[in-house]
Amino acid sequence: MGKYYGSGGRQAEQERKSSEPHPVWRGIGFLIILLTPVLGYSAAMLLISENTKQGWFKIPADLIYRGGIDFLPNDPLLYVKAILTLVLMFIIYFLLQLIAMILYRLVAPPRYGLYDVPSVSYKGKKRSR
Repeated sequence: MGKYYGSGGRQAEQERKSSEPHPVWRGIGFLIILLTPVLGYSAAMLLISENTKQGWFKIPADLIYRGGIDFLPNDPLLYVKAILTLVLMFIIYFLLQLIAMILYRLVAPPRYGLYDVPSVSYKGKKRSR
């Protein structure tokens, strides 16, 4: 039992407080979770509609939905929409995370605190064997 800390007093509170992320970052993460599927689906619909106008690539016949499952809508481009939405979701998620990492790097607290000392790179004495 230390003279200054007692039985878990300030030190436990300080450790608990430092391990939680800032509420702003939790809010940003929540927005990323909500925006990623919405943006992925809207971008997929935009790409599919532009593909029908421009004819950039031909959709393979294996990806055409022929209505075998009762509860799914009878849309021939269902598989294409689902695959394209997932791919675009991963790309958008990666880009949003990259932006969040750059912002965090800009506004993050310094790596070393007031009483921290950077580690010394000491390789030791060379010895022959």
